[in-house]
Amino acid sequence: MENIPASAFSVSVSGYPEHQYSIDAETMLSKLGLDASQIDGGDLFIVRYDLNLTDGRSFSTEDNSGNVRTTSHNAPFRYFYVVVCFKTPVPGDWTLSITDVY
Repeated sequence: MENIPASAFSVSVSGYPEHQYSIDAETMLSKLGLDASQIDGGDLFIVRYDLNLTDGRSFSTEDNSGNVRTTSHNAPFRYFYVVVCFKTPVPGDWTLSITDVY
């Protein structure tokens, strides 16, 4: 999706670099060359990243056999996002039948 330079990171309260990343659905669809009509509830997006350090080390889901803990990195390299409901429901009257299974 994009490269995030080291300068975009801030120093956390623990003294380590941190960065919070988010991407909205419209941007993700655009980057993947999709439109909303091509996805539906239950579809899955997998967001994976590589961690490239300034000292030349690199970690990812494909190669994380090195000691990742020495990088202060404490998050997974892959995130799964399930599309729950993306399309706008058809206008009209709807009836929901719900059963309490407690």
